[in-house]
Formats: sequence, structure tokens, C-alpha cells
Amino acid sequence: MARRPSPPKARLPWPPTGKVEITLKFIERAREEQRPGAAAVDVRDTRGPGLMLRVSPRTISWGWKAERFGRTVRLDLGPVERLTIAQARQVATDATELLRSGNGWPSPTWLSWHLVDVGIVDRREAFPDTVLAPAAPPPKPRTWTYDQAVDAYLAAHQGEWKASTLPDARKNLRHPILLGLLRKPVSTVTPDVLATLLAAKNKTHHRQAEAIFVRLRHFFDWLASPGPRLDSGVAKGVLDELQRPKKPKPKEAKDGTLIEPVRRQRVRFPTMERVGLLVALARTDLLGPPFPAVLLLLVATVQRRYAIATAKIAEFAPIPTEPGWGVWRLPPVRRKTGEQDSAQAHHSVPLPPPVWAAVREQIEASSGGAWLFPGMRPRRKGEAIGHLSASTVTHLMASMPVDASPHDLRRALRSHGARTLRLPDGVLDLIIDHAEGVAPGSVSERHYVDDDRLDLKLPVIRAWWSLVEEHAAAATFDLERVRADFLAARARQKGREPGVSAPRKPKRKTA
Repeated sequence: MARRPSPPKARLPWPPTGKVEITLKFIERAREEQRPGAAAVDVRDTRGPGLMLRVSPRTISWGWKAERFGRTVRLDLGPVERLTIAQARQVATDATELLRSGNGWPSPTWLSWHLVDVGIVDRREAFPDTVLAPAAPPPKPRTWTYDQAVDAYLAAHQGEWKASTLPDARKNLRHPILLGLLRKPVSTVTPDVLATLLAAKNKTHHRQAEAIFVRLRHFFDWLASPGPRLDSGVAKGVLDELQRPKKPKPKEAKDGTLIEPVRRQRVRFPTMERVGLLVALARTDLLGPPFPAVLLLLVATVQRRYAIATAKIAEFAPIPTEPGWGVWRLPPVRRKTGEQDSAQAHHSVPLPPPVWAAVREQIEASSGGAWLFPGMRPRRKGEAIGHLSASTVTHLMASMPVDASPHDLRRALRSHGARTLRLPDGVLDLIIDHAEGVAPGSVSERHYVDDDRLDLKLPVIRAWWSLVEEHAAAATFDLERVRADFLAARARQKGREPGVSAPRKPKRKTA
């Protein structure tokens, strides 16, 4: 069936009578009616107060017309290409409101400034004959850059941090994900920027993102503290909204198996057989000095590896009332809990006779330095030899056939002391150094009592060491097999295959 043609649309009458809603279609019709010699036509808009469209033989332009106090006010708004229909209606509305308010009279100058203020035209276009002064650049904030702030932060804490904390803070604050902030003023770094960077890092390395977050919080808290905030310009609590990166959930396949297995920190509780084996091996020729004394001191006191590595000769002394016994007094500077309000001025640990004898032998073999366990070599050529590295203690324990870290020995004392020896938790904490145990909250006791509490600690160490010696005497092992496994483990730690010696460096030729 043939489709019937639609009737032709009625054309708009020209010239129109009365007001018309001006549209793009109407403007196109007006262009069709432009003919040489034709009279100009003014068309009033129904939606814009006073707005007119003037159609002449050559141009089509916007205009505005109003009556006030018997006086006709006209304004040429420019060609139709200059303003859109919506912009023309808005300008006409603003001109009408100004006229009715009595605060001014719409004029060509007012129109030029108004078009600039509302952003319709540029200032140079509105005032082409006016010489405009160049805009002054925005003042640079007088604050540290992020890089300068990091330098100041590290310098301020260099004297109070441990040697390993400073490079760790430097590594986290200048991590590759933060390199784009180095030259920016630190006061302009927002939580939104840091949250975006941490979220990207958290997708691949959650623990690293968490470490950066913790360091950034401490860093910005310091920048907002009295003194540094004069140069940083950082407000207090600027990172309060920054959230800790959340650990991503493990991905599961359709059958329910984990695509990415959950990695959890291994927590070990060494058996007393392994603790006794460690002491028995320390008394053989498996290890050279000073490592037998390191192991004995570590097992007897269960102090942290950093405290063992940085022990000073001046911190050891005999106990006059206990023949053959010694005492180790650790200053707060090398203790994790030493800066807490509940900590004593120092932490004292009794040393049983075999351990005290090993410490005295190590002191007698020293060359007059301050450290009980001096380092093997200086960090850099020409520098003085410092103390034993804390990592060396960890590597030593990893090479022994006990499957335990230095920190695991602390769990051994806490678990076997409570389960086997039936010692109270409070006296065990006195040895482990959890702020010198659960001390009473008395201010006078914390600040005015100089007491090693040896009457409480001696029974703990005596019972603990008796248990250790009992299992050390019962330990059985093949020393040659242990030696071979020990040397193989040390070789792997140094990146070599077991049984392959390290390549020698070529000697420099002298002239």
C-alpha cells in the first residue's frame, strides 16, 4: 500500500505579528527573508523581557528595549552569532532588573563589563583599545617543598632514632610512588593525592603501602607541630581523613580454591629440646667468637636482637650477693619500651654463671672498645668499627638447626615459663621487658625508685636456665652433619652455592 505524502508544513508568516518565541528555526527563517532593499524588522521575544531580534537586509542582531519614566531605553547586544539564545535572554533579564532597581542605567559600557563578568566575552575583546597590564603570577607559597620537609624531618629525629630507623623512614618517605611530590610545596599535598597513590601501591604490595601510610602520618604530625609548622605551612590533623590501606581479599577460583594464597606471618614457639640444642651447639667448636657468647646471652636473657648486638661492656657488672652471677643493665636508648612512661630508668636482667663467664671472657678479649660484640669490619673504608649488626644475629639463628628466630626465644620463655615452670605472668614480663612488667601506676615508683628488682628476677632466671641446661645435657646431634648444613646455609645467605668459595677480587697493579 502506497504511503500517503505528508502535507507540507505551514511556513511562519513574515513579518510576524506580535511577540514570537525566538528559536534556531526562527532565526533560519529570518535569514531566508533577508533581501536587498527589504525593510528592517524588529521581532520581540516572548521569554526574554525586552529582548528583540532585529532583521535587516544585511545583518541579524540582538537588541533590548524598555520604558522607564516615559523614556525609551535601547541597547544593541551585538550580532546573533555573538550570543546564544539563552545568553541573550539572560543579558536582557539582567538589564531589565538593573533598570527597575534604580541602581543604574543599562549602557554600552555596562554591557561590555557585564559580558566580561559573566564570562561570555574576554576582557581584551570587550575593551580592545585598552592596554591591559600583564596579570601578576600567583604568589608562591613560602613553605618547604616535600623534599625539604623530609630532610628537616630526618635531621630532627636523627639523634633519637635507632640506626636502622633512619634509613627506613627515608626509604618510605621517598618511595618511588611519592617522587612526583618532591618539588611541590608540602602544604599543598592533600589526603586525596596520598590516598590515590597508596591505593595503587596497595593492589600489589599491601605491607609496603601500610608502612608508607604509618610513616606519612608521623611525618605530617611532626610538620604540623609547633616550630616546624612555621616553615611547612601544614595544618594540624591534615591527614586525619586518610585511611589505613586495607588488606586485599584473596582471590578465589570458581571451584573455591585460592588463586593467591594468604600470606601470614609465621609465629613459632620453639620446644625446649630445640632451645637446649642451641645451647649445646654453642658449646662446641661449630661457631667462632663472639657467636657462642651471643647465643648464650640471647637464650638466657631473651632480649631483642638489637639490644644483644648493641650491648656495651659498661652495662655488665657482677652481683655481689650472688657469687658467680652477673647483671646486665640495659639503658632506655636501646630498648623498645624504654621511652614509655611506665618504664624504669634501665632494665636489669640477671646472668647465670655460665653466661656471665662467657660475657667476662668476651670482655677480656676486647681491644678496649665500648661494644661487647664489635663489628667484623667498618661500614665504609676509614670509618671506626661499630657494633655487631642486628641482622647478623638473625642470620646466625637462621643457620642453626632449631627453626627459630631471635624473637621466637622470647615466646619460648613466656610459654614454657608459664606452662612448665608455672611462673606468674607478671614476673615473666619483668624479664621480657614489657615496660618492666605490669608495674604499679605510682608516679613515685616510676621516677624515684632505683631498684633492679633482682629479688623477683633471680628466681625466674634460675628456674629458666635450669630448664635450659636440662635439655642441653640431653641434646643429641651429629656435629659433622650440623656443620655441613650450617656452612651450606651460610653460603646460601651470601648468595653462593654450597661448597663454592667466593671469587677473589683481582689485586690492583701498582706502578
